[in-house]
Amino acid sequence: GKYQNVQIIKESEPKKVTNEYTEEEIGIAYPQIKYSCKIPLNRFKNIETLDLKMMLNLIMNINFGSTSLFKSDLVLKGLITSMGYSVDIYDEYVVVSLNVMTGTEAVSWGFAKLIGAMTFATGLMMVVLTGAELFTGNVMMTFSVIEKKTSLAKLLRNWTIVYFGNFVGSVLLATIIYFTGCSHNSHEALGVLGLTTAYTKVNLTFVEAFTRGILCNWLVCLAIWMASSSRHVIGKIFAIFFPITTFVASGYEHSIANMYFISNGLFLKATPAIAAASGLTPDQLATINIKSFLLGNLLPVTLGNMVGAFVFVVLLFWTAYLRDDHGKDMK
Repeated sequence: GKYQNVQIIKESEPKKVTNEYTEEEIGIAYPQIKYSCKIPLNRFKNIETLDLKMMLNLIMNINFGSTSLFKSDLVLKGLITSMGYSVDIYDEYVVVSLNVMTGTEAVSWGFAKLIGAMTFATGLMMVVLTGAELFTGNVMMTFSVIEKKTSLAKLLRNWTIVYFGNFVGSVLLATIIYFTGCSHNSHEALGVLGLTTAYTKVNLTFVEAFTRGILCNWLVCLAIWMASSSRHVIGKIFAIFFPITTFVASGYEHSIANMYFISNGLFLKATPAIAAASGLTPDQLATINIKSFLLGNLLPVTLGNMVGAFVFVVLLFWTAYLRDDHGKDMK
């Protein structure tokens, strides 16, 4: 009858939405990791930045099983790329720049310190934008343990490999820099700065080194998080710049940077001209040794870095923003 010219339109089957999206699709700054998230992709298409809750879900839904993060190539990445052209080489070349910038007498100490801190921020920019492996940033992977996305054993395995690779890369760069002879620049001024920096670091008390480590990695992990919220390179750069400049200018302690600083100091201590120009006594120079390096500085700073990331970033934000969601899921 009157409905014979009406066409019946069948609803097409709904498109299946996959849970896995690459970093290219969602603008995440870690090229080596794929995120498996429960947030529909269309939530990201027309936005410039990701809000805090989106970022929490992204970070905590990392799919370690679908990547090679814990496979044999991570060993190669932790050892070879950290030594050659990954996080430590990037980071520690910037540390050298920091020494150069703050070693000049032509400007005031405060201004030189600020310029050096600004230079140092380049290291984390390179880490984030190239997808390198940095131990202090990887502490945030505890998000995935809390969410039961991966096991504690796999997390510890990742930390061990990356930490070792970072250490080897730092020592290798310190060795290369030593043989360049650049420490003799400006009438030994650069070498003196490197030596006195190492002396200061190994003579911190356990509490001083530990608390400075907490404050350092609190800012570092916030910088990484903020950078991940931007879809554009310039946004990531600005997000990293200010927190990193703040931590360096404030004098906080970063375990991976200290691997270079103190390794460099051990080389400089054995250089007579630089040791004499430093004004340090033989007893003071004797405090710069392997024991003070590993136990006096690296141990408390590493522990502080871990606490800063886990307690003040991971645990704090998870409790504030996602604990209630888990309560609703349980109900």
